[in-house]
Amino acid sequence: MPNLDPWINQNEATNKFENHLLSIRDERQKMIRSNCHPTYNERHQKIIELIDWTLEKYKADMKKT
Repeated sequence: MPNLDPWINQNEATNKFENHLLSIRDERQKMIRSNCHPTYNERHQKIIELIDWTLEKYKADMKKT
């Protein structure tokens, strides 16, 4: 039976969102290798930076509410 408490449901959604972003970040981190072309690595590094920035902003917004 699903939990109908909105606070718990919001917490579960938050955890899912953060976990999803962190899993994407981990996948991109694994794709960076020393033998790959520099632009390939830079692209994945930029994606990682964007994910980090998104997580920081998301956590800051969650603290405000």
